[in-house]
Amino acid sequence: MKFIVTAALAAFGSMASAQECSKNLLFKPGARWEYKTYMSESNPFTKKKLMESTRLSYAVTGVKDSNNVTYSYISKTGTNPVNESLHYTVHYVVTCDGSKVTVPADFFTAEIIYFSNYFADGAERNAAQKDTGYYAKSVMKDAPFLYLPLGNGGGKVEFSSRRISSEIHLRLFETVSLFGTDGQRSSSVTKGRKEMTVPADADMEEPRKMGIGKVTTPAGTFDCEVIKVKGKGIAMGLSFETISTYYYSPELGFVKGMHDQGKQTTGLFELVNVQY
Repeated sequence: MKFIVTAALAAFGSMASAQECSKNLLFKPGARWEYKTYMSESNPFTKKKLMESTRLSYAVTGVKDSNNVTYSYISKTGTNPVNESLHYTVHYVVTCDGSKVTVPADFFTAEIIYFSNYFADGAERNAAQKDTGYYAKSVMKDAPFLYLPLGNGGGKVEFSSRRISSEIHLRLFETVSLFGTDGQRSSSVTKGRKEMTVPADADMEEPRKMGIGKVTTPAGTFDCEVIKVKGKGIAMGLSFETISTYYYSPELGFVKGMHDQGKQTTGLFELVNVQY
């Protein structure tokens, strides 16, 4: 009898957990959604514009429940917005225990940032769009996990580790600047490609809730938790500080995110399409 009661309670707990998890987009079989990501252009002389870099498309390919945990199998495809034949795909297993969702820290980011729209200079921009093999590829080492609450006000966004270490492989081209008789740069020409790998480390502060706010993206208008995260890091020997603002929906995940350094927004992503 004790075994029967224990088994019944376990089954009920598993069913309740699955029901809570199924409210989240990441655990809806067949769900698809897409983000556009942006980075600031290379122009060092003016306020930098945000240029589209990588489109991220997600698809839930399978969901299963086991031992009070729901597992979701998700594919993520990153595509060059200028040339859609250039893309990559990553596969994830995401879990939910009925109170929180656990995803790898790089789940909502682009592993490859395409530089097709990055260069502000005319010659560099034309070269990058003609030969779209220029990019930055980021690989997290010992990637931490991100814990996401299932309900508004019912938990907080947390990292399993606040230290994020990456290696960034850059594939760029070298340029030669041409100067006019007045000493001002008039144009530049490309010499060829160069490649390098640089380390990048960042220490993140604990995410802070800033309240509930509405945010509008091409996918619609949503009520979201507003979350801010401060970080300090070093890349290519240079130190940097960032303040990231995220708009989090317990049903959809991150709807929008912005990364600021000083008064300059250096990166942005937003939900542009969702189907389930």
